[in-house]
Amino acid sequence: MSIRHGVFALSLAGVVGLGGTGCSLLMRAAKGELTPIGADGVGYDGVATLGRTLAETDEQAAFASAYRELSSIYLYKCMDKPTKVPERGDPAVRAQAGKTLVAALQRRTATRAHVADLALDAEVAALDAELGKKCGGGLGKQDPDGLWAKASAIATTEGRAKYIESTVQGLSPRLDDAIAKDGHAVRRWVEGECGRELPAWEYCAPFAGQKLVASQRYDVLFVALLDGTPQQGEALLGELATRVGKDKLADEVREYLLGGKSPLPSAPRALDLTASFLDQAGRWGKCEEHAATWRRTLAAGESVTGQWVLDRIAAEGCRNVDDAIVKALGSDDAGIRERAVWAVGELKLQKAKKHLERMQWSDPFMSQGCWCYPVRDAAKQAVNKLELAG
Repeated sequence: MSIRHGVFALSLAGVVGLGGTGCSLLMRAAKGELTPIGADGVGYDGVATLGRTLAETDEQAAFASAYRELSSIYLYKCMDKPTKVPERGDPAVRAQAGKTLVAALQRRTATRAHVADLALDAEVAALDAELGKKCGGGLGKQDPDGLWAKASAIATTEGRAKYIESTVQGLSPRLDDAIAKDGHAVRRWVEGECGRELPAWEYCAPFAGQKLVASQRYDVLFVALLDGTPQQGEALLGELATRVGKDKLADEVREYLLGGKSPLPSAPRALDLTASFLDQAGRWGKCEEHAATWRRTLAAGESVTGQWVLDRIAAEGCRNVDDAIVKALGSDDAGIRERAVWAVGELKLQKAKKHLERMQWSDPFMSQGCWCYPVRDAAKQAVNKLELAG
């Protein structure tokens, strides 16, 4: 017997001696499930860690590496030199890597869609070329559910833009339902339904805002989107101005605020924000329009809006609403009375002095927060201003 035949016989005897284990190794080797040289076996915990890195890190090299390693675990049979493989060739770990790859990129898009992942673009292109060489048309056999195809589409800057557009369009019918209800329903759509898939204030809010402007639902726009934080409101107005045109937006907001056709919402931050926007755009109204808005808010019993309009009237020095301001001193709403008293002092309305002299001692409203009389205090200050002016 030759030496070569002897070695083969010894090897065969060794495998036979291993019994079932040897056969199992042979079968796994034949299927390509043994860990290739230079690759690390990864289990469920490792897959989850790579998924978190891909979804959450801002370091380009780190998330590009995590993308490659998850892809390697999932499609190691299609790579010449995989860096990571499923531990012990476990097909369940491999499948989990594919699902994690897609889910991590979707989470990344939901929180960092505006980040230009240039390193990831390059990694996707390199992997695409590498996988195509070995598996080619056979990639479908290793990726029957199209997970890697879905992931690679979301991973690129261009593909992510398409994914965002298709996602927000798919959610559009639910937004239409919310608009038909009220501003609170729209805000829930922005921060809830859409916000789970995409960055709420970078993508969902401008999309909703554009729809609201197109349908001239400024009442909903103010409550749902503009009455939040100043930063959110300013950013949204800027984005809407870009999308629909600054002049068009300013004209329509001006008509809504000062046109007298519809009641204004109790949204003080939104009212201040849009007033500033109109002022910067050179569209802020005249005293005649402020007077009409003031009378309209009083007739509707809108305390918050009425106080806001009075602030504007005093700031502009409008004197065509003197009688309406004096009349408001008798309002049943303590907030309106307090603001009207303040406006009397700011505008130096001497005809109201006798009313203020009475109110500084007799106004019944007491604030439970400070156990004080805000209207009385405002009347005392206004009386002082009138006496100094007189």
